[in-house]
Amino acid sequence: MCPHTCVTNLPKPREVHGEIGPASVMVGNIVQGVRLAVAQGRDIMDDSDNTNDLRKQNFITDVLKSRSMTTPDHILFTLLNSKNMEVATLSCSQLYKRAERIACLLLERGKPNTGDHVALIYSPGIDLICAFYGCLLVGVVPVTIRPPHPQNLQTTLPTVRMIANVSKSSLILSTGPVIKLLKSKEANNVVEIKSWPPTLDTDDLPKRKLNQLYKAP
Repeated sequence: MCPHTCVTNLPKPREVHGEIGPASVMVGNIVQGVRLAVAQGRDIMDDSDNTNDLRKQNFITDVLKSRSMTTPDHILFTLLNSKNMEVATLSCSQLYKRAERIACLLLERGKPNTGDHVALIYSPGIDLICAFYGCLLVGVVPVTIRPPHPQNLQTTLPTVRMIANVSKSSLILSTGPVIKLLKSKEANNVVEIKSWPPTLDTDDLPKRKLNQLYKAP
């Protein structure tokens, strides 16, 4: 007699799912709660979306630029608050335009070399995503760091400084309030202001467009 017919709590054998990738298996498990039923979706590069040209792109920034022209209003990211209410969205064109302006800020004021590390001190959200893509547009490496807690600088600020040091970040990108916090008197008592790399405020961005995307050698 098969043990699975008389003992119900034995682990069930792994099933082979034809033409279903690991991501679909994961999604199916989450949705079903126990075992995979069916999970399938359209091809990311579906011909029906007129995105054949995307197959020829080598970098994610090339794909984003193309998507900003072919599907500008497609929502890529949605930000929810603690009550699961939508508070902000980011479309293809919005992401590319803001990332482009951040890239211009880096080139004009930061003047980084290709491959330099840039610390992104942002809370999780739209600003962090835009700054991340802005770094990719100019060929620098984004290093994401959670901002220090204003009420616990003694513990959290040295951690931020340590990550910036270890990653050898040559610049810091952040918002005005965070930069103000890093340069405050209270923060200076924990980490000397002069020890920070140059900081750039992404709340104050140039309006010109990027002349050329970064291309890897």
